[in-house]
Amino acid sequence: MRAALWLLALFGVAVAVALFAGNNHGTVTLFWPPYRVDLSLNAVLLLLFGSFAILYGALRGTATLLALPSRARRWRLQQKERAMHASLLDAMSQLLAGRFLRARKAAESAIAQESDLSHTLPVPHGLQLRTLSHIVAAESSHALQDRPTREAHLQQALDSIPANPSTSEQELRDGAQMRAARWSLDERDANAALDRMASLPAGAARRTLALRAKLKASRMAHLTQEALDTARLLGKHRAFSPAAAESIVRSLAVELINDAHDPAQLQRAWMTLDTNERAMPELAIHAARRLAELEGDPAQVRQWLLPVWELMADPHQRQPLSDPQARKLIQVLESNLSGIDATWLARIESAQQANPRDARLQYLSAVACLHLELWARPSNCSPRPPPSSPTTNCAPAHGASSPNSPNTATTNPPQPKPGNRPPSPHSNQSLRFSRSREMPSVRAKQDAPSRAVPASPLRIAKTQCENTRPSPHPLHQIPQHHSPTNTPMNTSHRCLRM
Repeated sequence: MRAALWLLALFGVAVAVALFAGNNHGTVTLFWPPYRVDLSLNAVLLLLFGSFAILYGALRGTATLLALPSRARRWRLQQKERAMHASLLDAMSQLLAGRFLRARKAAESAIAQESDLSHTLPVPHGLQLRTLSHIVAAESSHALQDRPTREAHLQQALDSIPANPSTSEQELRDGAQMRAARWSLDERDANAALDRMASLPAGAARRTLALRAKLKASRMAHLTQEALDTARLLGKHRAFSPAAAESIVRSLAVELINDAHDPAQLQRAWMTLDTNERAMPELAIHAARRLAELEGDPAQVRQWLLPVWELMADPHQRQPLSDPQARKLIQVLESNLSGIDATWLARIESAQQANPRDARLQYLSAVACLHLELWARPSNCSPRPPPSSPTTNCAPAHGASSPNSPNTATTNPPQPKPGNRPPSPHSNQSLRFSRSREMPSVRAKQDAPSRAVPASPLRIAKTQCENTRPSPHPLHQIPQHHSPTNTPMNTSHRCLRM
């Protein structure tokens, strides 16, 4: 399209020149005494145009001829600059490929070429290129375990940046400090890494790369509180997945709790945690157990375990407790039931009634009753129910009555039938003697575990209930609602305050 337009323009100029020059009868007379020169107007115009073209060409040629030395010098500088860039790119390529010695040599070559260029003609981006070359050389020296060379290149890179740097130059300084912090972490020098991170500006210190290095250095230096704060920031910045961030925060909180050596210090550490962190089941159970180990207040232990208990008491929660967590919770509560109040006793009783199939709740209810000495004292205990019965209650035997019971009835003791002979005590004694002679090994096997295995709180409560003498003032018996389940641990007594 452009060629067609130029062609049309050329035709237009030709037509205009033909129309103007064909009918032009003007003349130009030049007087030079004693001479006179007459020229046509068209000839004068052609001479002027030709003279201008010749003069312009002569001037352009002269300028080009005079600019040849400078152009040659510029070309040489351009070749050196290209070689410098090629050396830096080669150094970075060799560094990524794991050829650290070649990478350091290429970076040092780029530094030397930049120094030569700066003496001849300052390179606009020479500062950035020199700093990057020093950093690449220091990185290669760090991989080669050449610490003096690494520190020398790092110091030269930092010294090349002015005191009042621009934005790009400040980014170079921050990058060099972060790389130095990473090198210190590789050498297990946490204090040097923290010093490097402290020299960063506030904006650079909140970047993900800087926070990761700070987290690692804080954990290495056993600064648990600082590491926990850094992990929270990384979780907010989505540096980790939600599950990974929760796991890291939980492990750091556990470490913070383990560092406490008295209840007051543990209380301060617990209050530094967030609300969602204190609601974590593993964390709350571990903190409560640690407080119990430090001989803390059992009421405070139960208060810390209250959110976890609510998760266990309500089986319809979105994230219910796992079996190991529930077992640990029962163990911690069992060892901290001293001074339990009516509120907690009501919680345990309601949870036990809401989950009759849970043997752990049955066991905890029995232990709570044992601590509060809440068990019935009847005149005698009923025999053990058959295996199909889900519960075992210490209740008065058939025929026994309580003076406070509303359904008190006077019954006569059963009389032997006329045809039957009542058993004599001598016959029972001989029967027991014969059994003892026939099964001595069985009795030894039955007695040995009772001496070796310590009795559980539930077994102690049951033994005390069976061996209790008749009380002159028996208490009211509240009938127990038998559960339709057949769980082996559903043997808790109905608790009554004495």
